[in-house]
Amino acid sequence: MVAATFEEKTYETAYNADLIAGAGGNWRVFSPGQVLEKVTGFDVAADPGPEHLIWRVLRVPRPRGLSLMPSHWASSRSGVPKARELPSMPLSLILQFKRPEYLYGSRAAQRRLWHGPYYRFSRSTEQHSVLKRLESKLADDAIVRYASPAFHTLGELEEAQMERKVIALSGHVAPSVFGRHRVWTYNAAGTYGRGNPAGRARPVEAFDDLFASLIGVSSGRG
Repeated sequence: MVAATFEEKTYETAYNADLIAGAGGNWRVFSPGQVLEKVTGFDVAADPGPEHLIWRVLRVPRPRGLSLMPSHWASSRSGVPKARELPSMPLSLILQFKRPEYLYGSRAAQRRLWHGPYYRFSRSTEQHSVLKRLESKLADDAIVRYASPAFHTLGELEEAQMERKVIALSGHVAPSVFGRHRVWTYNAAGTYGRGNPAGRARPVEAFDDLFASLIGVSSGRG
């Protein structure tokens, strides 16, 4: 097992830079400080402008989004953020970043499931509870996801930054899909992942898939 050679904050910064400059269009981004993050449970909340590339890629109208309010955390044991601490702008995307570990060799526990090297990240009980509750309360107005890269070296991160592919090389999984598992494993972005120790394969969304769950709502289908 090899831990990523970059810090989680380094990945977060690179992802946000890609989000703002590399994905096309202008994103509005809100990133809480460390103290507030412990309450809100997320690293960044954002909303793409109506002309953002993502809407052309997905061929769907922009989701309506919503403004975060203290009531979204009313039943959280972690506390409730003050209204003045939350952004007033509508938001449609909420992310919690995770630094992965890279596992390889015959002693890697899930190698038999992946038939080769794979990545994994773990979640904390308290934070996961907050994110699951937030995902449920926001329903179809916004999506909540964990984001983790399918690379583990600083060199790979720097290369992804230069090519503006940090987002494209990241996988995203919903807290509800993560469920009660403590660890999530995957071997590439945009394929599928498994809960630990031997959960069934579930989709791991690439960036272009993030709003797919909203297609039915936005188009009146489903």
